[in-house]
Amino acid sequence: MKIEIKKRHNTHNNDCWCDAISMLTKQPYDKVYKMFKPMLFLDGSLSENIVKGYLGTKDYLVLSIKDTKLYEAINTYNTTNGIIFIMRDVDDDNSHTIYMKGNVIYDTEQNTYIEKMLYDYNVINVIMKLENDYE
Repeated sequence: MKIEIKKRHNTHNNDCWCDAISMLTKQPYDKVYKMFKPMLFLDGSLSENIVKGYLGTKDYLVLSIKDTKLYEAINTYNTTNGIIFIMRDVDDDNSHTIYMKGNVIYDTEQNTYIEKMLYDYNVINVIMKLENDYE
């Protein structure tokens, strides 16, 4: 499968989590941001535990995985309904959250290189909704 990255506009610093939640749940970005704003770290990021907990209460399947590169997770878990991958760069302890639908990764990072993302990022969580009406 040929993977593409579609750049998304950063509205706030470190808002990858908000963009991904908004796209997966089909809620407006501003509504999602307002809901989680009191829980943000000073740099604008949000704990992946809060993302997992919130989506887990909304009937999304939340999987924790280890030692899985992004390209492996895409081949194993990708659905056409959309999916969130929470991952870490092998050289950095900060998490990064992306939304993917079909073969397109939607990402707010300005300096993302597809090869680096696919092969240098370890996926730590996969979040998706299991439904009977796959597109």
